[in-house]
Amino acid sequence: MTAPGSVHIRGLDGIRGLAISMVLLYHGWTYRGPGDIGETVGGTINAVRVIGWAGVDVFFVLSGFLITGILVETKGQPRYWRNFLIRRGLRIFPLYYAVLVLLLGAGLVLARAGVVSGAAGELARGAGNIWVNFLYVTNFAVATWGEDRVPLDTAWSLAIEEQFYLVYPAIVLLCTRRGLVLALVAMTAAAPVLRVLVFEYGPQPVLGPYVLPFCRMDALAIGGLVRLAYGGGRPEPALLAVLRRLALPLCAAAIAVLLAWSRKDVRFVAVGYTLTAVAAAALLVRLLASPASPASPASSASPASAPLRRVFESRALVHIGKVSYAVYLFHLIARAVVAQGLARVFPREQIGGTAYCAAQLFGMSLLAIGAATASYHLFERPILRLKDRWAPAGRERF
Repeated sequence: MTAPGSVHIRGLDGIRGLAISMVLLYHGWTYRGPGDIGETVGGTINAVRVIGWAGVDVFFVLSGFLITGILVETKGQPRYWRNFLIRRGLRIFPLYYAVLVLLLGAGLVLARAGVVSGAAGELARGAGNIWVNFLYVTNFAVATWGEDRVPLDTAWSLAIEEQFYLVYPAIVLLCTRRGLVLALVAMTAAAPVLRVLVFEYGPQPVLGPYVLPFCRMDALAIGGLVRLAYGGGRPEPALLAVLRRLALPLCAAAIAVLLAWSRKDVRFVAVGYTLTAVAAAALLVRLLASPASPASPASSASPASAPLRRVFESRALVHIGKVSYAVYLFHLIARAVVAQGLARVFPREQIGGTAYCAAQLFGMSLLAIGAATASYHLFERPILRLKDRWAPAGRERF
């Protein structure tokens, strides 16, 4: 089977678009059910919204898939470490640290002004702990202190990614292909056990299994296993065949578990996270097996997947996916800005109602995506052009 890697696959941006859309819904729809005329609609959307956090798991699976491909393709080439770290650094660090500097400056100004209430007050109080964001240990801080004492607490997932980037290249370099498969299988098997232990004995039993890198490594490992399966040279390895055929049932099962069990339930801690990652991997495989996808030969193409490819290659979803990194960094800031404006429009008793949440979600999404688009073209893209100048890549491009 041909490995995806020689071209950019639009559908992968579409998967990113789905993932960040789930996150936007999760953080943007803050319905509190005050009994307004839209209570049925609001409650229904709220029931869907509760699984939106799983968009981060989709990002993890996709990251494991892509980074494994990059590292395997460049293994043995000169400047393996240097090129990988420079290219990842140029993609991640400039925007991330620019946002942190802005948050730090705003927090110090607000603290000096004595602001203590609302989102501005939270920013002012959190300025003293922003060092955890700068050092990429947000996830360990959240797992120890909780979310309230950590500014930009959503950076926990970015911390996991960066910790993965620091350790995983060494694993790929030191292992044979078979050894890498075994290592990824071991990571997948160990993560649920470690989650349960952290759940039972950690200082933050709910947040610890959610944010610690060794608790979430199964999603990254599953993505890596899928990527390795594409390089086996066989018509269609068994792993890919099973995931492709069971994609819809796996996704349905994951959604059912996400709706039935919360992150406070040890059953979800034990199996729910892994099932969600497997479902995301199956969706990825099903997309890559779609007709006209450059990733797969016609022999493995599934005509039933053609509508799936059309959805994930839609212009809007692809664009949102392309700027998803900036959207993730901006969206809570955008929500705070929008909420300040809506507080002047909506009576106090309507805040948290259906109309308020709809306005907040729409305004937050529009502002975050608009700012991210501007950031991509004016700030990120010029920096990304330095990647091929400073650290030329191999064949793998996404």
